[in-house]
Amino acid sequence: MGEYLESWLHDYAATNVAPNTLERYDGIVRRHLIPGLGSVRLNQLSARSVERYYASELSNGRLVRKSSKKPDTAKADLKAKPKPGLDPQTVLKHHRVLYTALKRAVRLGLLPANPCDRVDPPKTSRAEMKALDEMDTERLLSAARSVEPMSLYAAVLLAANTGMRRGEILGLRWTDVDFEAGALHVRRTLQRGKPSIVFGEPKTATSRRRLSLDPYTLAELKSYRARQSERRLALGSGWQDNDMVCPGRCGEPWHPCLLTREFQRLREKNGFALRFHDLRHTHAAQLIRAGAPAKVIQERLGHASAGFTLTAYEHLLPGMEDEAVAQLAAARAEARRKLSAAA
Repeated sequence: MGEYLESWLHDYAATNVAPNTLERYDGIVRRHLIPGLGSVRLNQLSARSVERYYASELSNGRLVRKSSKKPDTAKADLKAKPKPGLDPQTVLKHHRVLYTALKRAVRLGLLPANPCDRVDPPKTSRAEMKALDEMDTERLLSAARSVEPMSLYAAVLLAANTGMRRGEILGLRWTDVDFEAGALHVRRTLQRGKPSIVFGEPKTATSRRRLSLDPYTLAELKSYRARQSERRLALGSGWQDNDMVCPGRCGEPWHPCLLTREFQRLREKNGFALRFHDLRHTHAAQLIRAGAPAKVIQERLGHASAGFTLTAYEHLLPGMEDEAVAQLAAARAEARRKLSAAA
């Protein structure tokens, strides 16, 4: 198994998945799957072996980091605090990677069947999806407008008002923004890779899309572009002209982790409790409240299907259903009134 997983990473995953996905696969394989299953012969891997691996990770799978305390104290702490297990959501990610790797082994004729097909993956609770209301969204944008780096404001604006992903925002160029047509085009994404960040294709075919921009967002982008031009002129040769909408302080591509860190500072300073990705959920939730059809929301977010969009945001729909039923009832009542008056 260890040899096969190594070859799968090198021969298949390295050329078929995005760099940040490869980095995630690599971490799971080398830190968990190989230590847990690497000594098992590939053709002897059973569903029971996989099931035992999941149980072990759930009960005792967390990696122990080196302690800065004195040896005796560190040993005492380990005895007092047994190693915790991994979260079911994390082990579910292990399951998906292992399933994908073994599915490839079946296709190559190395296994007759995938043992993961006969194993129930860890049960997980649904992750809480956070979204700001319209008032808090404006409050967050107001707080971001005056902070440094100035690109943070544009990133928050685009995430909240278009639903773009972090990598899509960081890969956006000014040539992708059509101010006359009032739209922008998602054509590439900036991703974490080894050893550095790289530009790549959008996540899926549907992620390559055109997004309409409302007049306010267009005006804010124009104003921000003027500020960026002033910064570029002030730095002169110190500015890296990459045509980026949201670059680093000197025009260089902005590392995704640095954007996340700056956003964490912004949210903590202003009393918000959400991830940058939750701004994407915020946009979707506000579109739903505005009565946008699921197909429009799906295309705007770049989801593969409207069904996925409905599943992802189904918890927001009950209130919309009540409103729709009330509107229908009012329309039918008005029809009855007119019919009665005509008689």
